[in-house]
Amino acid sequence: MGMYLAVDAVSRRVVRGEGRTETDPRPMPRDGLVFYRYEGKLSFSPPSPTSVLNLEEGEDEPVWVETASLADLVLRAVDQIDSAADVARQDVIAKQTNTEEYRRAEQQAREHAAAGYPVDDVPSCVASWAKAKRREGWTSRDAADDIIATADRWYGLLDMIRELRLCAKEDVRHAADATEVGALAGEFATDLSNLMKGLQ
Repeated sequence: MGMYLAVDAVSRRVVRGEGRTETDPRPMPRDGLVFYRYEGKLSFSPPSPTSVLNLEEGEDEPVWVETASLADLVLRAVDQIDSAADVARQDVIAKQTNTEEYRRAEQQAREHAAAGYPVDDVPSCVASWAKAKRREGWTSRDAADDIIATADRWYGLLDMIRELRLCAKEDVRHAADATEVGALAGEFATDLSNLMKGLQ
C-alpha cells in the first residue's frame, strides 16, 4: 500500500491522506491538490476538532496547525459535548421506557410500595414479576423493590450523564489553550463511553 498526502497547492496544508495499492499510479493533481509520497502513518490525532495538517518544505512529517480561535474551539467543543450527551441520554431513555409496559410496571411498583406492600392488593405488573421469579421465592414486595431499584439505576445514569456534561462544558470554557480544549473534550468522551458500557 502506497501512502500519499493530498496537499493544497496554495496554502501547503495537508487536506487528507490517501492509501493506494502498489499497482495504482501516484494520484494526479486535481482541484488544487498536489500529492506527495509519505512513508509515515496517516492516522494522525489532532489536538482539536478544527486543526489541520500542514506540510512545509524540509519537514519530515506533517504537523497540526490550529485554524480557529480559542473562542471558536470552545464553542465547538461545547456543542460536541452537548450532542454526545444527548445521544447517550436518548439511549438510556429508550432502554428505560422502551415500552409502555416498563412505565406501567414502575408506576405500579411505586404505588404498591407507598401503600405498604399490601398482599391482598398486588398490581398486575408487580404480581407478574413475582410469579416469574417464584423459583427464587420472591414475594410481591421483592418484585416491587426490584422494579423500583432498576428504574432508579436508570435515573441515576441520567444524572451522571448530566453531571459529566455540565462539568466538561465548564472545564472547556475555562481552558487556557487549544491543547487543553482538545484534552478536556477527549476526557469527556472517554468518561461518557465508560459510563455507557453499563447499557451494553
